[in-house]
Amino acid sequence: MIDKIFLIEDHDEALKLWREKKVKALNLVHIDAHIDFGFHPAKPIEKIFNTAVNLKELKRNLEYTLAFRHYEKDFDRQTNIGNYIYPAIEAGIVKDFYWVVPGGLKEFKEAVKFIKNIFRSFSKQDSYQSGCMSQALRYTLKDGILSSNLFGRRFVVCTLEKLPVLRQNILLDIDTDFLIVDSLLNANNMAKIGRRKPWILPQHLVEMLKQKIRQPEIITISYSVNGGYTPMRYKHLGDEMAYFFSPQQLRRRFRNNFQAAKYFALFSSTNERKYYQKAVKLNPAYRAADNNYGPLYLGLRKFSKAKKEFSRIFAVDPKNPFCLCGLGNIALANKDFNKAKGYFASALKESQDEFFYKAKIQGLLGLAQAEFRLKNFERAKKLLLSYQAIELMFPGGHYLLAQIYEKERNFEEAVVKYKDALRLGFNTIEVMKKLLKISLHIQAKNDTIRYLIIRYKEFKKHFLSAKRLNLRRNKKIKDLHVFERKMANLERNLEKIKV
Repeated sequence: MIDKIFLIEDHDEALKLWREKKVKALNLVHIDAHIDFGFHPAKPIEKIFNTAVNLKELKRNLEYTLAFRHYEKDFDRQTNIGNYIYPAIEAGIVKDFYWVVPGGLKEFKEAVKFIKNIFRSFSKQDSYQSGCMSQALRYTLKDGILSSNLFGRRFVVCTLEKLPVLRQNILLDIDTDFLIVDSLLNANNMAKIGRRKPWILPQHLVEMLKQKIRQPEIITISYSVNGGYTPMRYKHLGDEMAYFFSPQQLRRRFRNNFQAAKYFALFSSTNERKYYQKAVKLNPAYRAADNNYGPLYLGLRKFSKAKKEFSRIFAVDPKNPFCLCGLGNIALANKDFNKAKGYFASALKESQDEFFYKAKIQGLLGLAQAEFRLKNFERAKKLLLSYQAIELMFPGGHYLLAQIYEKERNFEEAVVKYKDALRLGFNTIEVMKKLLKISLHIQAKNDTIRYLIIRYKEFKKHFLSAKRLNLRRNKKIKDLHVFERKMANLERNLEKIKV
């Protein structure tokens, strides 16, 4: 059994493994609080023409893909923890797809509408149905099982209890967050921060899976700690599941990681350095970015809570580059740019090890932002170019670089970067306003203004749609009048110089 079980840090590593093992046409049972079935935004040009359902979609997909191909040649670079299953289906690795969702029948019924919306969004991308796009998506809902046909495959969503017995060879793919997310409606990594706990124990899950799946060809178990989906304190549950699948072969690994988890739990309750160091010695993964809730609070802009979390790690691990980046981002938010510069510079210094590769990326961008705010534009530019050599598709990097080119009066390069920021998703009034301003200084002025008019019309349409939706739900949009005033100003300026 041990040669079939693979423990992985990030869930998209499962796709690499299936490719290495030359897996073909096996049904996949995906035990996860998330479907992990996103699509690559950039696609081969031929595929865009063959699958686009209307002219608007064709233009949007072509624009993003052309921006992507300007910087990157390998479409697989887009694969991540949220979109690795569709490529597996496309490559013929996966045949039919079973998604086992957390919770019982009550939680499943509460999430049915949510699941149907996921299916509907998929059907819009389904080239197998291109000949019958006008037809409504068909699905069946019976005895706690929702199923449909998508991408030439059978899609089944159910709870663990309702999963049918499968006797053929199966790819079994498990995410540890399944154990601690009690419902799809609580699957967001920022839900219940610090209050999650297992709703089902690893042993019980494995015992039920052994009854349901008679011939697992490959078992992948993802810790999913990165991103905070599985809190670090529950990372060892992944090892525990693997142990119950194969106790004799995996006993030593489980004991080691379980002991590390006990020390980390003691650190969490006491904040004592000795327990943190013992945990890290047994399992260095406890130094990872999500060994605290700071990144999640930072994402919610709850800076005081984030600072408290990062400071707790800093007290026992002052050279942890992930922690240093977190404190640097808080300093940026507080406009203390010199302090931010110090944190990010320290983070880069401590990011030489491959384990801290993602901290190096964060550090480069953070230090570039700090230098930019301190008006050290040449230094910021060098850092951004280094950052973009690694992280090509982040629109914020293009936007910041565009502002530097604008200050250098290199308007041609600034326009390219502002356009790339828009194409890659940084679709804001501020970007369009800046692009309009500098378009007056370039040779291709008219083309740029025409492009801006099209982008603004799309932006306005989406904004008005979101506004109507919020009004129906009686939700207030923060600073709505300020935002609408900015839109009106941009619209007037576009009208003045319309070509």
